[in-house]
Amino acid sequence: MFLGMGDPLGFRNKMQLLMRTKGITGNDKQLQEWLSHLSGNALTWATPYFDDLFTVGTLNYVRKYMLQNFLDTFNRTYAYQNLQDSARKQLDNLKQGNRTVGNYVQQFQSLIHHAGYRENEVLQRFLNGLDLKI
Repeated sequence: MFLGMGDPLGFRNKMQLLMRTKGITGNDKQLQEWLSHLSGNALTWATPYFDDLFTVGTLNYVRKYMLQNFLDTFNRTYAYQNLQDSARKQLDNLKQGNRTVGNYVQQFQSLIHHAGYRENEVLQRFLNGLDLKI
């Protein structure tokens, strides 16, 4: 079960393995399988996908959400969140140490892009990680 927190990439990999193992190939069947493994906040987040599947039999109804839309949105919603959390943790622990300022700046910039901090928070974290002698 995926609750909306934890490791979304690991969950995605498990779901892909499950689809292969069970031989589930149709898009609607795969979407149903994905939805059946959600719980908590993730289940609430997926409400439009449930509603869309249940409305299929309604006269003149045109599907809004397909499997690929679900997967793309899942990745944007949960995988990015995981990436942001990871970048923030790494930034909180990043120190210049015995490396050059240039190396420190390079690593800092690679992480800050994903962290989602505001400008004043970025500056504070950068200064906190610099060697005190600078």
